[in-house]
Amino acid sequence: MARDLTSRGRVKEVLSGLGTARTTLGFRNKMVVDAVVKALNAMRADGSYQALFDKFGLTSMPADQPLAIAGPGPA
Repeated sequence: MARDLTSRGRVKEVLSGLGTARTTLGFRNKMVVDAVVKALNAMRADGSYQALFDKFGLTSMPADQPLAIAGPGPA
C-alpha cells in the first residue's frame, strides 16, 4: 500500500534501502505449509514470484535463498 500511495504522489518516501527483513507466515497444518512453500518455490522458478514483487515495487528475497520452513513448523 505504501508503494501505491508513493507512486500516486500521495506520500513522499524519505527512508529507503534499510535492508531486508524476514517475513513470517503462520500455519496450523503441516500439509498446508508444505503446499504453500512448494507453490512459492515453483513461482520463483517460473518467474511469477519476482514479477509480483516488481509489479508492486517490492524487494524480494535473494534468489539464492530458498523459501523453507524455519523452526519446528506445525505438527
